[in-house]
Amino acid sequence: MPSLSAHLTVPAMSEGVGSVRPSPPDRSGDVAARVLGGFEIVAGGRVVSRTDWQRISAERLVKLLLVTRDHRLTREVAAETLWPDAEPQASRANLRKALHFATHALDGTAVIVADDGSIALASDRLDLDLDRLRRALDVLASPVPLGSDRPDSARPGGARDGIASAPDALAAATDAVIELGAEELLPDDLYEDWLVGPRERLRARWLQIALEAARREATEGRRARAHEIVGRVLERDPTDEAAHRLAIELYAADGRHHAARRQYAMCRQALRSGLDVDPSPETEEAFAR
Repeated sequence: MPSLSAHLTVPAMSEGVGSVRPSPPDRSGDVAARVLGGFEIVAGGRVVSRTDWQRISAERLVKLLLVTRDHRLTREVAAETLWPDAEPQASRANLRKALHFATHALDGTAVIVADDGSIALASDRLDLDLDRLRRALDVLASPVPLGSDRPDSARPGGARDGIASAPDALAAATDAVIELGAEELLPDDLYEDWLVGPRERLRARWLQIALEAARREATEGRRARAHEIVGRVLERDPTDEAAHRLAIELYAADGRHHAARRQYAMCRQALRSGLDVDPSPETEEAFAR
């Protein structure tokens, strides 16, 4: 996997005749993080190792902030989430220790911001794969119609988010969804109860929007692209009947009837072995067509 520190770059600015080149902002205190398909943090150009955390509670606190939208929680919510069975006084003490060691592990950065009421990660100092995926999902959930005069900066995923305007925004967002969306959220933390909700919500939203993107790609004549998205969905969830049904329809549209029959057989086997059910009437109808 490419180093996360590669994300922490500042675009060069062009110089005109007689212009004074402004000093680039100091990015030495930035943090790049990966939570999809694994966990890795690069803080100020330094990979944070497991021993750097010193306490597992420090790593858990940072992970909680990373997966939380806007990366901000009140101290009370953070303490109750990480130590739900502890007495309030004990959970608050645990949180103070976790915050101390987390700050030490990310020493040299300004990413952790804490006051008496809340703890946060400074979004302007953070490059996170989950944030890029969420922005891409937002773009695909509310695509800007072609020819819209809506300003780029006001569009979801517009220039403000580092994604070009429509139609390029849809292509860029689809790329991000294909690349990032198929990965599980913090897969090594399967027994963290507080991760169940965020993981399932992200998974469900990705599956829904990814299939919508695949249908849009197929409608606009990019069936190979649609096949690629459907394939990623089925890799993630072999029992997703809507994805199987769309794959059958795509193969039929291409005249690949043998592949459509094979896809139907795979669908039936996956549903019976995984859910102990048969294909729905909608899937049977799609196969019959």
